[in-house]
Amino acid sequence: MDDKKAGCIGCATIFGIVLVIVLVNNWSGDKPAVQPAPAPVSLHEQHEQRLADLKAERQSAADFLAIGIGYEAKIRRDLEIIHDPTLRRADPFPDPNEEQRLLSELEAAVKDNAEKTERLRVLDAEIAKEER
Repeated sequence: MDDKKAGCIGCATIFGIVLVIVLVNNWSGDKPAVQPAPAPVSLHEQHEQRLADLKAERQSAADFLAIGIGYEAKIRRDLEIIHDPTLRRADPFPDPNEEQRLLSELEAAVKDNAEKTERLRVLDAEIAKEER
């Protein structure tokens, strides 16, 4: 037998041994054949989970609203700097040529914050309903 055939036979033998080991481990009786079904969740647990989910969603919405309010305040401050010559000397940014862009961003931020506030109001109503 030449070296090339002997190498192939050796690889095939090793592969066969590994395959047998894997099959034996998978067929071992240590594992249950069927996973048990999860225990049914009671109505009280469902209610508590829904309330917890609503509170988490409310916290997230409140965080996003706080970020939005901060962004709106920054835009308002930038516009104030543009319009007040005293502030312009102290803080040369933003550029007065950006006023229109800032006004557009302010309009969008105000609209976005109003939507976030409304979503927060709806979540508060849902939470109050669930807590009853």
